[in-house]
Amino acid sequence: MQEIGDKMVGVWHISTIPLFAVLQGDNIIINSSTGKQLSSIPTSLFFGLEPKEIVQFVEKQMTQREGRAISILRNDFSGHDKNPFSSQN
Repeated sequence: MQEIGDKMVGVWHISTIPLFAVLQGDNIIINSSTGKQLSSIPTSLFFGLEPKEIVQFVEKQMTQREGRAISILRNDFSGHDKNPFSSQN
């Protein structure tokens, strides 16, 4: 369960709304602070993603459901890699 919390700390730092994760069967359910389900991510996929990618996954599912572009990113990270130190290697 600690691993979910570790991932969510990164998500909280880059999202504009508070998000909470709940393990339900083989999925991680991402909820807003009001309790509304925003996304369902298979556990194996969730643990393979970086926090930025998790937020983008949630945005994609929200966009498909709402039928309009949804962005919950605090900043535009389009020019960033998932490894912030990749330019130093």
